[in-house]
Amino acid sequence: MTVPCVRFKKDEYRAIAFWSLFPLWIIWMEICVALHCYGSLLLKGCLYTVLFSIVAGLTVALLSSFGNRRVNLAVSTVLMVLITVAMGIQAVYFTIFKTFTTVYSVLNSGAVLSNFWREALTGIADSAFVLILLFLPLILYLLFGRQLPPNRIISLKLASLMIASVVALFSVCDTLVKDDNEGIMSYSYVYEDVFSPILSVQRFGVLTTLRLDIQDTYFEKAENSTAHM
Repeated sequence: MTVPCVRFKKDEYRAIAFWSLFPLWIIWMEICVALHCYGSLLLKGCLYTVLFSIVAGLTVALLSSFGNRRVNLAVSTVLMVLITVAMGIQAVYFTIFKTFTTVYSVLNSGAVLSNFWREALTGIADSAFVLILLFLPLILYLLFGRQLPPNRIISLKLASLMIASVVALFSVCDTLVKDDNEGIMSYSYVYEDVFSPILSVQRFGVLTTLRLDIQDTYFEKAENSTAHM
């Protein structure tokens, strides 16, 4: 009795590699930043970070699938650059100040940068190793991954399936965290009730902390201002 062997076409291999690349890439960067800043990983925090990273990575892959190969390569590259730079900024900022910056601080840091540019250069130098690790996937993608993006617009059926998968996975992650209310500084408390970057990055990762920061800074303020009108 022979076991049937599943054979993939070249385009199918490329598609699998493309959709797998971005979740693995974000997981890699989150682990690099966590080890650089904290020196170790929390088991449960690592699990939540991986789950949220898969959501973010699949979202990047989905957004990079609505054009021809050149367009998809450009979109994926821009997204990779933005995310990598955000990771790098947090790693350097933590090296200098032993905490993480926020969206508000970054948008209003012109005067600060002019006063602390020497500290910034020192922080970059001290973070050189982790910065190399963070930018390495981007460099490899630009050198060897140009043929990975799909050369046609994603079908409506596949797009709908991927969107549903991303939403479902995010909903599962979101529910798991919100139900995790053991202890005084529980995961649900850090996730919902108090914005603390130093706790959030260790438990949920840089990208989820960025999302929570945007929610806390802009959306909740908008809700509060609407409520007082």
